[in-house]
Amino acid sequence: MRLQVALRIKEWLKKQKMKGKYLIIVLTLIFGVSQSTAGDTDQEEKKIVPVNYPFEKFEKAVDRLVQTDGYSKIFLESKEGIHGTTLSKNLFHYVFIMAESRQNKAAGEYSGYEQFIHKNKKCHYYLKPGKDGKRGTGSLVIEVPEYDTYISIHSTAAAGKEDMVNLFDKLDF
Repeated sequence: MRLQVALRIKEWLKKQKMKGKYLIIVLTLIFGVSQSTAGDTDQEEKKIVPVNYPFEKFEKAVDRLVQTDGYSKIFLESKEGIHGTTLSKNLFHYVFIMAESRQNKAAGEYSGYEQFIHKNKKCHYYLKPGKDGKRGTGSLVIEVPEYDTYISIHSTAAAGKEDMVNLFDKLDF
């Protein structure tokens, strides 16, 4: 699914005439997909357990963030058992949000992340440092045990832990 999301974003970026480092920023920093692997379809994909989190609730949470913070929705969909959205404020400010079953992640998947509890939910925060003194990409993964779900939020601009927690609060999952 991440590969499909990355390919869709890549196409959107091309339509916006964004190439080079902007394309690499979005694909590589957020998804770990380089231009050389973005077209790779020969990779064997494992069977995905569908997310239990209701798509309608996911969509409402995303709409709250769009309404309160002025993001533009690039896309929002539920496909192959994963809900996903991409939001943008401008050329440099993207937010990617996904909901997927916790069963799709290996034990210890977020062991390198800072762990904490916020609003009675276990959270995992990670900041991928930027290159050449530029701001990095923040990731916040929230466990939603009542739906056996991970909600992951990735941001290219609101990368600090406090910024990521504020995004989560506005989404109100």
